[in-house]
Amino acid sequence: MDADFAVDMSNIVRERRLGGDRPADLRRFIHLLKGLVAYTRDESLKVYGVADWSLLRNRDLTQDERDRLHRWRNAGLIEALDKADDRIIELADAGGQRVVCFDKYEDYHRDYPWIPGNRDRFLEPVLGPAGITVRPREMPISPDWRLSRKEEEGLLKSKGLHNGSRPRRELLSRLWVCEVPDCPMFGQDRGEQQPLPRHRSGAARCPSHGQPLTDIGPRPHRIQVKVRVRGRVATRFLIGPGETIHVGRAPGPGGFALTAALGVPEQSGLSRDHASLRWTGAKLFVTDHSRFGTRVRRGVAEPFPLTGGRSLPMRAGDDIILADGVELMLSGREFLFEDSPAAPTPPEVQAAEAARRTYLPEGRPDA
Repeated sequence: MDADFAVDMSNIVRERRLGGDRPADLRRFIHLLKGLVAYTRDESLKVYGVADWSLLRNRDLTQDERDRLHRWRNAGLIEALDKADDRIIELADAGGQRVVCFDKYEDYHRDYPWIPGNRDRFLEPVLGPAGITVRPREMPISPDWRLSRKEEEGLLKSKGLHNGSRPRRELLSRLWVCEVPDCPMFGQDRGEQQPLPRHRSGAARCPSHGQPLTDIGPRPHRIQVKVRVRGRVATRFLIGPGETIHVGRAPGPGGFALTAALGVPEQSGLSRDHASLRWTGAKLFVTDHSRFGTRVRRGVAEPFPLTGGRSLPMRAGDDIILADGVELMLSGREFLFEDSPAAPTPPEVQAAEAARRTYLPEGRPDA
């Protein structure tokens, strides 16, 4: 594509830091174009604008502004999509366009590893004495838990379960049932193991049948722990309030076995009952039970030992190193559990269950 810059129009038009007191103002984008010309000293530069469809319907814009956006779109001057971010990153990745935006694009860091830490492909708009201009920006290198949370946010938005600033907890914290008999997603027998509903027209709805769902009570608040083997997430499991789960090669009934099905060899430095995780409902504690010891990596510091039955409260971003290449991490996700195990399983079926529940297809980066 013959363009010098790709601009996230929705991001720019809605940004109050670029002047004006309206929630959305098309003049911010127009002034940005002038700023890019001044920045590059090139009157012939070409800009490719990409907008979410929601911008073209935004009632915070005037009717004249909305009409202008539709004319630009019909003339092929801008592109309107359900989600502009996908196209913006595609342009930067395949076409080499520099991106003008405020977004960190954290939900794309795993699939596009050139983004984190990048210093030359992204520009940030700024409002100065002479109007709007741009400056180079360095993209952040975000911790794993934050990437998971950002990915979850994107998935919640696609289901209408995120209002743009926070998750719709009033829907996500409830259990639902579909009025259609034998609904495979929200039938009576699903219990706690149901997927997320969709939010449409002011109601929680069944994704399969489109019918409003009936609220049948609170969803137990559980947390999600990731098992990472050689740098990739092999599976996940859940812990409920007041629950303790033991992990190791073969931790016994109710535990979570790290078996060959996850790619963990028998002689890996793992004890049969290596460590336990206990969630109080407020904090997650890890306790070492092994003869080999457990290490904790916190931030960029060197891992420190956790031995002799010691317990430690886990923080977001902590790596619990059970053995070389085998780690536990607290997921940043709070609501997306569809592909996770429902609960610890008896030892005789753990290997088969672990293979069935592998969260990521082979070769996919850590999620």
